[in-house]
Amino acid sequence: MTPQEAAFNSKLKDQSSLRFISAKVCEIVESKVTTTYNEVANELVIEALKLFDSGSHPEKKKKDHEKNIRRRVYDALNVLLATDIISKTKEKGDREKSIHWKGYPTTTSVDLIMLQKEKEAALAEIEKKKECLQELLVQNVCFRNLERRNKRLKLDENKNDEDEKIALPFLVVNTAENAVIQCNMNHDKTDVMFDFNMPFEINDDNEILKRLGLSQASYEDLEKLLPKDIFHYCRDHRLLDAVICRPSYPPPPPHYPYSNGHEGHIAQPHHGAAPAPAPNGEHKAPPQSQPSRPYPPQQPRY
Repeated sequence: MTPQEAAFNSKLKDQSSLRFISAKVCEIVESKVTTTYNEVANELVIEALKLFDSGSHPEKKKKDHEKNIRRRVYDALNVLLATDIISKTKEKGDREKSIHWKGYPTTTSVDLIMLQKEKEAALAEIEKKKECLQELLVQNVCFRNLERRNKRLKLDENKNDEDEKIALPFLVVNTAENAVIQCNMNHDKTDVMFDFNMPFEINDDNEILKRLGLSQASYEDLEKLLPKDIFHYCRDHRLLDAVICRPSYPPPPPHYPYSNGHEGHIAQPHHGAAPAPAPNGEHKAPPQSQPSRPYPPQQPRY
C-alpha cells in the first residue's frame, strides 16, 4: 500500500466514524430546524464523496462508503432522538417522518441539585470522621494518663500485683443487687448473652476511664503527644476542647474512688481480647450502686 492510499483510507475512516457523523448531523439539523433523514443523509454523502474526486478509486469502494455514511446518519439520528435533542413527526401525506430540532438539554438545575447532594454527603462524612478522630484523641489521652497513674501508684508489698489488675479492654455491667441475671456463652467463650429482669447499664473501658477523670490533658501535653499536623488540625477544628484541662476542672484522681480503701490497679492496654469469664459460666450480680455515684459499682465480676 502506497502512502497516498494509506492517507486516503485514513480519511475515509475518519469520515465514517460515529462521532464525526453525529457532529455533522447536529450541525445540519440545527441549521435547518426541520428536515428529514434523506435530506441530512444526501447532504453528508455529497460532502463525503468529494474525497473520491481526486484520483481513480474503485466504484465499489465509493458505493460502500456511501452506504456506510447513510447507516451512520441513521444511527446518529436515533441517538439524538433518544437524548431528546431532536423529535420526529409524520403528517398525513408525508412520505417520511420530519425531524425537528429541539436543542441540547439544559441540565444546569439538575447538576446543581446533584452537586448539592454530593456536597452534603461529603460534609456529613467529614463530620463523622471528626467525631471518630475526637474519640480516638480522648482514648489516647486516657491511656497516657492511665499509664502515668499506674506508675504513681505504690502497691502494698504483701499484695499480688497481678490480682489487682484489670486488663484492657473490658466491660462493666451493673444492675440492682436483687436482680436475676441469666448468662449463656458459646463453647469457645467468645460470645456471651445476658438476660436481666431489671434495668442495667453497660460501660466499656473508655467510658470508665472518662468517669475516672483520665480524659483531661494540658495544652502542652497534647502538643507533645500528637503529631504536628494532627495537633494543628484538631486545634483549628476545636477537637481539643473535649480533652484540654480547664482551671475549674479538678485534677484526675490518683486511684479508683470506690475500692473500700484498697487502691485498685488498671493494667495498661495490651494486645489481646478482654479477660474471659469464669469457666463455669456463673455470673453473680454486682452490688447495687448508690444513685449519687456516677461510677460503676465496686468489684464487678465478668
